[in-house]
Amino acid sequence: MRRSLVAATAASVLLLTAACGGSSGGGSGSGAEGGDRLTLAAVTPPSSFAIGEMAQSGPEDHYYQAVYDTLLELDEDGQPVENLVTEWSYDDSNTRLSLTLRDDVIFSDGTPFDAGYADGFSMTLPDFSPVYPDEQAAMTEAFSSLGIEVTYAPITGDQVVGSIIGGQWPANFFNLTAGSPFEMIGLTLTQQSPFNPFKSADPEVDRLVQQAQAASGDEQAAALQELNRHLVEQAWFAPWDAAEGTFITTTDVAVTAVPGVSVPPLTGFEPAGS
Repeated sequence: MRRSLVAATAASVLLLTAACGGSSGGGSGSGAEGGDRLTLAAVTPPSSFAIGEMAQSGPEDHYYQAVYDTLLELDEDGQPVENLVTEWSYDDSNTRLSLTLRDDVIFSDGTPFDAGYADGFSMTLPDFSPVYPDEQAAMTEAFSSLGIEVTYAPITGDQVVGSIIGGQWPANFFNLTAGSPFEMIGLTLTQQSPFNPFKSADPEVDRLVQQAQAASGDEQAAALQELNRHLVEQAWFAPWDAAEGTFITTTDVAVTAVPGVSVPPLTGFEPAGS
């Protein structure tokens, strides 16, 4: 089975160094014929075995290595060698790492080792059906076709934004208005963005943003289009329509809307026919 992982070279090195504690020296053997037990002194015990909360390297590694297998290992020269993968390679830009997984491995609970969710998975999302019944039904159907079961939790209007910014939900259906592409970038794409609650980062996104910022005219538009394609391909966003806003007035009032602004400014109102 072959899967592609997008990561910067530095991030990909974590795949190699997760087991950098090593296994030679510093211990003592005891037991029958001196070879069935290794006793090691640990300076610091691990505070957690949860993915994402473990220390990156150090004395805790020995605990992790007894529980987890890594995709790659380091040999005595510090070079990556196969472990749970049999082949790996970077693309020409050294930003996309492709791995071929072993097909003879199972997890301790008997689940086959692969890069996906063969039996699907479930997640909980906020219930927007009172406001968007058709959209939520379509989203539920799309998730179901991928083997994803969705449970919807009740939510009130005053809780929506705070719960999204706080990272309460793994995914969201949400309309976000911005006056320009760079305003949208600031709202969603940096690690400081309020609508990037999990602080996701992608070196290719950073490169394309910098390229767009440094360009102008058609060159800038092309860079922003390339950024848009990358975001959709990497599932940062899954757009399904382009919303068009409407503002209703009486017949004797005219209003001029401002692109990217959901509510026209007061200066945009005038008597009809004036």
